Amino acid sequence: MNKSVSIPKRKITALFMSICIALTCFASFKASAVTPQIFPDQFGIDLNELIDNGTLQYMSYSDETTGINMNYWIHVPEDYMEKSYPMLVYFHGHGGGGNKMGNIENNVGIIYQLLTEYNLENNPCIIVAPQTPQAGGVGDESKWVNLGDSWYHDYRDMDTNPRTKNLTTAYNIIEYVEDNYNVDSDRLYVTGLSMGGMATWDLGTRNPDKFAAIAPVCGVGDYKKAAILSDMPIRTFHGTLDDIVPVNATRSMYNALAEYGNITYTEYPDEMHESWNVAYGKDNVQDLIDWMFNQSKNGTLDGKTDTAPLEQIISSAEGLKEDDYTAETWEKITALKNEAENTINSGSLTDELNSYYCKNLTALMKQEKVNVALSAQVTANKYPTFNTSLKGLNDGIIVDNVNNFTTFAANDLAEITFSWDTPQTVSAIDFHIFMGTVYGPRKYELRYKTFDSQEYISLGERTMNWKGSANYEFENDLWVLDNKLENVSDIQVVIKEGAGSDIYYTIQEIKILGEGETAYPEVTSYEEMAEIKAKSVKEAVEMLPKYTTVYLSNSDKVTSLIDWNTDELEDNFTGEIVLKGVFDLPNGYKNSNGVQPEIKITVKPDIVMGDVNGDNQINIEDVTILMKYIVRAEGIDINEASADMNNDGIINILDATEIQILLAK
Repeated sequence: MNKSVSIPKRKITALFMSICIALTCFASFKASAVTPQIFPDQFGIDLNELIDNGTLQYMSYSDETTGINMNYWIHVPEDYMEKSYPMLVYFHGHGGGGNKMGNIENNVGIIYQLLTEYNLENNPCIIVAPQTPQAGGVGDESKWVNLGDSWYHDYRDMDTNPRTKNLTTAYNIIEYVEDNYNVDSDRLYVTGLSMGGMATWDLGTRNPDKFAAIAPVCGVGDYKKAAILSDMPIRTFHGTLDDIVPVNATRSMYNALAEYGNITYTEYPDEMHESWNVAYGKDNVQDLIDWMFNQSKNGTLDGKTDTAPLEQIISSAEGLKEDDYTAETWEKITALKNEAENTINSGSLTDELNSYYCKNLTALMKQEKVNVALSAQVTANKYPTFNTSLKGLNDGIIVDNVNNFTTFAANDLAEITFSWDTPQTVSAIDFHIFMGTVYGPRKYELRYKTFDSQEYISLGERTMNWKGSANYEFENDLWVLDNKLENVSDIQVVIKEGAGSDIYYTIQEIKILGEGETAYPEVTSYEEMAEIKAKSVKEAVEMLPKYTTVYLSNSDKVTSLIDWNTDELEDNFTGEIVLKGVFDLPNGYKNSNGVQPEIKITVKPDIVMGDVNGDNQINIEDVTILMKYIVRAEGIDINEASADMNNDGIINILDATEIQILLAK
């Protein structure tokens, strides 16, 4: 299938990250300030006038299979009975449902632009904009996709997260319009923002043969199903600073799809969640429309192959560092990049060549010289205790703290030596422990010998401030050497100071890392937080999780302490609050997926308004106790959050009156 028309080169700029072990996002950055909201008048559109003259119609669809009645906006060209037209389907975000005008009154630049005189003449089409029965809220009625109470997910497992009834109904509306209007079934397009971007990924993935192109904006998809989308022309957009839907959601989809040569990703470095204000903005949306309306399930209308996906990969290749590759691999990358660029410049890029270049360039770019754990003979000048051995120190096993750790007596400051019979190139040393505040060595030195010298050379000492206090809390200290050590015969870890425990100290694993073919693990994700319910601010603070688990690509995990920002917790909190926290990513690990060390948790008040004494009942006793509290009687303790009936931050006679009124009802 032909993919699309090309994006002008001026639109494709710098790579946002270099290629690492996993395929990095070859994102094109457009510099932009935080962009204002989009309104119809910016496009010369008067929605009320279009509704009055029938250009836009508000329709209702009753779905017998789902039991849902769903409204939708539709625009149909006047002569639709005489000729077929392409159809664009737009999906709103979480706040666009319910209210009649909610999904079209702002932010929908792609619809406004399609309704301008220029596009009514040059890109006439049928437009459908379904609307969820409700706007906002946590229930299914307001959602195309249900990810729980938080949208902050960078991956959606479509095997375990089925299509919602709302989205099923919307899909049935698409089929209804297709059956009852003269729709060109080879030219169905889908786009949407935020939750609507998630709906767009869903429809494209579950119904890849239905649509000719998709354009999700700041959505979440299932990158593990990327192969299903390999023939689908895609443009996707996200803001780097998005704090509602993490930017890694779109980066990971791009990473998984880049090799197929069918996707272009634009990331806006200065934008937060509202990146649609740029993607659908007056300056950019016509490019999106021209690209989209050139797509067909039978190939592009102009017969040309889109050069933009390959240009984006070439731009990424130009940002690589020669030192990160072997001479042979670098030569192949350079030759293939130059060949691909010449093919584009000569105007001779075909679909077959595009697939060939994208697939092979991305594969070569992932062949970075990487670190592997070098197996070594391990010895020590002290004997391990508690039936542990030196065997576990270099076996590559991190998370098993039952059988694979090594313990030394507190006074036995060991010198642990890793030796080889043949010369080694060493690029990093990774020191792992668990329950660090209790059993982690406080200070150690690294040194090495080469086959040319019998004297140890020191790499330096480190004094550690471990944070973990439980036996499932793993931490690491990674030494990345600026200048790789060549011709190495021995690496030695010298313990200078034991642990907080005065009985023994424990080491989980010491990995000596060097050049090889097996990818050294990188950060992939972290443990997300479930909501908590608390009766008071104090209880909420006490219940906040102290740690999160950071997961690595080789199934290892490292625990990191969370620093919560509790400023938003009020002394009397009566509504749901989302707290933010930060944590440290494991020291030295690559992070090509752009995992952000920020975490959120929802705190919900677990209180009954009027239940002053906390017995889960509201009765006259609560009024009596509250009156005593108001006159400052001694020994009276109340739940102030439950007592502040009018939520003014003051406990007084007005609150007692409110409880009496409640009881009277």
